[in-house]
Amino acid sequence: THNTVAHLLANFSHSYDNDEHEERGGSKILTRRLARIMNYICGNYNRKLTLREIAEHEDLSIYYLSHIIKEYTQMSFQDFLNYLRAYESVGLLKETNKKISVISEEMGFSAVRYYIKHFEISYGITPQEYRRKYKDGTLASYETGYGC
Repeated sequence: THNTVAHLLANFSHSYDNDEHEERGGSKILTRRLARIMNYICGNYNRKLTLREIAEHEDLSIYYLSHIIKEYTQMSFQDFLNYLRAYESVGLLKETNKKISVISEEMGFSAVRYYIKHFEISYGITPQEYRRKYKDGTLASYETGYGC
C-alpha cells in the first residue's frame, strides 16, 4: 500500500495546468484529474479536509471521488489523508524539537491520540519512539513515499 501511495504522490504531485493534447474519454483526463485531486489534498492536508469539499472542487459526486481515491491508493480517503499527515510529520519529528501535540495540530489531526494511532498504523511505532530512533540521523528511517 505504501508503495502505491508513494507512486501516486511522486507522479501526481506536480501541477498539470497545461491542457494541450487533451483527449476526451482518454486516460490523460483521468491523470489530470488525479493530479488535481492529489495537489488539492497536498495543499490542504494540514487542516480539516473533507471528501465533500474535494468533490465540490472537482465537480464530482462524493461516491465517484471516493471510488477513484480507493482504486488508486488502495485506501479510503480518510485512511489516505491520515497516512499522508503521518508521513509529512516525519520531517518535523526528525528536524525539530516541537512537542508531539504541536506537530499533531500542525498536521491537521483533531486530537493527539489520533495522530499517535495513525502514526503507529503507518510506521509501527509511536511518533516519540520514531523521534528517539531517527532524530540523530544515525539510523536510516523507513520512509517509503515521497509526500507532498
